[in-house]
Amino acid sequence: DTQKNVAGTTGPSDHILAMEYALNKHPELTTWDVLVSLTAAIKENRRRIEESKCKAQAEKAKRVTFVVVHEPPDNAGTGVLAAQRVRERNVQDTGQITYYVYPVPESDKAEVRLDKGCPTIICQPNMFLQVVEKMRPDEIEYWHLLRWPLDILEAPCPNKIVYLHDSFLWCAAYHSFNGKEVCNEPEEVKCFACTGIPVESFRKKKEYLTRTLKDMKVMANSDYTAMYAGLHLGCKVTVEEPTIPPLGKPFKGKRVGYFGGWYPVKGIDTLMEVARLIPDVQFLLFTNPPEGLLDGRRIHGYENILVMGGYSRVDLHLLSNLIDGAVVPSKNESYGMVARELRILGVPVVCSRTGGLDGDVDAGDIQAFVEGLRRILA
Repeated sequence: DTQKNVAGTTGPSDHILAMEYALNKHPELTTWDVLVSLTAAIKENRRRIEESKCKAQAEKAKRVTFVVVHEPPDNAGTGVLAAQRVRERNVQDTGQITYYVYPVPESDKAEVRLDKGCPTIICQPNMFLQVVEKMRPDEIEYWHLLRWPLDILEAPCPNKIVYLHDSFLWCAAYHSFNGKEVCNEPEEVKCFACTGIPVESFRKKKEYLTRTLKDMKVMANSDYTAMYAGLHLGCKVTVEEPTIPPLGKPFKGKRVGYFGGWYPVKGIDTLMEVARLIPDVQFLLFTNPPEGLLDGRRIHGYENILVMGGYSRVDLHLLSNLIDGAVVPSKNESYGMVARELRILGVPVVCSRTGGLDGDVDAGDIQAFVEGLRRILA
């Protein structure tokens, strides 16, 4: 099934769909054996195209590329930029399929994941060379070498690129010197003071990189990084600034806070319907909805709801600075402490008139809540 749904496809997006098909139909195949099968189909397809002696088709034949990173996709910094590169290539470049590769030391096997259109291989660092030997990628890009043993640079591959994203090229520490001073000009003695790793170890690492990188293409994310690569490693560096992934538009409207539990008695159904009826108002929910409802920090189907998570009462005076008003739609309360607290803090509140809660809107009256919020936000 896997090979049948991969061979003969025309673009990397088709391959991603084929991977999803295979993994959904055969959950037992969520290991790197799936990738081996898919890669074999890709290479076989390319071989047939090349044998057809059709130059135009051969130039579009798929290539397999690994982008090797030290952290998961969409993690801060390098992971975000590398994942964007992988997605761009898989969407735009019909000449290759690109995988994001990162290490998981605690994993006992290599496996594939599909993370928002980003085909991802995770494996123990000491399994990386095995993955390369099985899949035989046409190109490997190394983005940052932290958490990987340096011998991954010796992987058998015809085209290897090192993409540098920081100036501390051989020190796996934290841009600090003696734990206090900022260190943007690393050298062996400073790195020893920061990490405790012997100077000789850093020197051997530097010598290894100098010797290995001279036969590779080296790129850097800025002139600053390139300067230090040339200074410390003596290699020629090409500067290529990464593409910053697109961001969503910030919400410019007024903000209403909800502070409470996710229970029917708290009027959650009323709250959700009110939010649906006034999409120009953003609702900040300081609560913990069931995970099945969440899409990141949003709730599925509601663009104007942002889930902030549970809160502590001692922080309420700080959190109140984030909102223009609050809503307490409870169906019953014996006292209604949070409504009283918010009013003490000067936050206008629309709340139910029920039980011990001294509100001005009947519980469950959705239209009255909408009008009440419009009034306090005007």
